[in-house]
Amino acid sequence: GRKTQQIATDLDMSLRVVEHILHLWREIWDVCRMPMRLAHARTLKPEHAEHILSLVERNPDIYLDKIQEQLLEQYDVMASLSAIWRTLKALGITNKRV
Repeated sequence: GRKTQQIATDLDMSLRVVEHILHLWREIWDVCRMPMRLAHARTLKPEHAEHILSLVERNPDIYLDKIQEQLLEQYDVMASLSAIWRTLKALGITNKRV
């Protein structure tokens, strides 16, 4: 097969995200875990919110999936896009500002 770094380069994804996806594939033969049925089961910690805020301040046009990649790389946290969106909303950042 292809090298992990080459896959990341070809897909324009971070190496850490590709490694995470490949790990899930090897473990459960799927690229996503079964969704948790608890409402808001995973909330982001204050340090994650601070990191999100700094990312948005540095790059106001950043997309949610890029924030998701950064959280995975920096904190090894696979946050859902909706959790990131809720965090941005709680920080007072709207799509008009982002």
